[in-house]
Amino acid sequence: MIECKHKCFKINFKKGENKVKIKNILSYFFMVFGAYSIIALGFSGSAFAAEVSNFTKVLEDKGLLTITSSETIDKEISVVRGKIDNLNFTTISWNKNGSYKLQKGITQAQINQSYTTPWNKDNILNEAKIHNTPVIFTGGFWQLENADNGWSQRELGLGKNGIMYSDGKGDVEVTNLSNSEVSKIFQKMGDKGWNVGAFSPIVKNGVLDSTLGQSGVWHGDPNVKNARTIFIEFNNGLQAVFVVDGHTSTKTGLNHSEIVNLINQMGVSSIKNAFMLDGGGTTRAYTKSDNGTETVMGSFVDNRFASQFLYLSKNEVKPEFFVDRSSDKVAKNESQTATYADWKAAFEKGLKFIPGTQYLTGALEKANPVNNANNLQAATSAAQQNAVENKANESAKNKAIKAPNTGSKTTTNHQTTFLWMASATIAILTGFITLKRFKNCKVRIQK
Repeated sequence: MIECKHKCFKINFKKGENKVKIKNILSYFFMVFGAYSIIALGFSGSAFAAEVSNFTKVLEDKGLLTITSSETIDKEISVVRGKIDNLNFTTISWNKNGSYKLQKGITQAQINQSYTTPWNKDNILNEAKIHNTPVIFTGGFWQLENADNGWSQRELGLGKNGIMYSDGKGDVEVTNLSNSEVSKIFQKMGDKGWNVGAFSPIVKNGVLDSTLGQSGVWHGDPNVKNARTIFIEFNNGLQAVFVVDGHTSTKTGLNHSEIVNLINQMGVSSIKNAFMLDGGGTTRAYTKSDNGTETVMGSFVDNRFASQFLYLSKNEVKPEFFVDRSSDKVAKNESQTATYADWKAAFEKGLKFIPGTQYLTGALEKANPVNNANNLQAATSAAQQNAVENKANESAKNKAIKAPNTGSKTTTNHQTTFLWMASATIAILTGFITLKRFKNCKVRIQK
């Protein structure tokens, strides 16, 4: 028998067999790596909490709002609450590359076509339970899959043609609806993505909408104080929603100029996209704390109906949508309703338009082969433009991206840095302790 003094291991040799029994080594290493995991998670959690609170702290430091409370849900979602102009606000932040992804849900009222069912606290709590989510907030008021219904047509007619869309895996883009943009939207969405239609982008690819707040009516939204729901994605991958209470009936909330000021104070250079979701009396935000406490804030001024909402989920979910298509509009090729399946089928057939609509599929070469100088020139120009855009996008991705300007040098690399530091420290300690223990081992051989 070979036996270590410190009983790190024991090996028994028996006649007719070689049997090795390892004692204590596995438990020793499990203990060490368990400690490493705890330390690493602690570093990770603290780094994340510091990162996600940056932009809100900037606004507080500039005297634009007051923070009254903050918490981290499941170590991945930051919730900050406070006051702005004596109104309640809530910001919810998460890392798009983390476990939680932004998804779209369809309300039970929409599914059951119960258009008189209010979007109240009880129904929001029910949706949270159904979707198993700690976060819900207001979405849009139309979507590509039901753009032909009366409500959607009314909103689109008022110029509220902004659309926010995602691949369902964390990547989110914003634009304004047009016949040529639909193919880009569906290509991005794929079969797991979603879209919501609302007012308009505030910031698109780092560029602030210069018309915001400069006219009496902006994309069908009067320039008055109102409750707001604003989605923001920073260049560092941080995604957030900024929810402010208020209503036109009480002349409270934020007007366009105040929205622009907030965005500017956060730092437009640090923002990739910002989007005005549904607001006013439909404004809602729901959170569920780690201790089970559920909180709902919003402008409950009347019994508002809601057809959709946005929420966070750790699970891969099936896209939710409700199709409402007008056969009369389809017959006239005037329909504005389309699904990903509609686009995919038309694209694969080489059709120029999605049938029944004026939406271009992007399959122009298949539908209209380039057979003359003019078409060739147009196709070449488009290809060159796409190449430039792709190069610019690739260049942007490769750049070191700074976090919102908080007066410090905090970046998204903090989390990675902490993890590497923790790993190196634990590895060194593990090696040192192991060598020290085995150095002191005295071997005794016994037959």
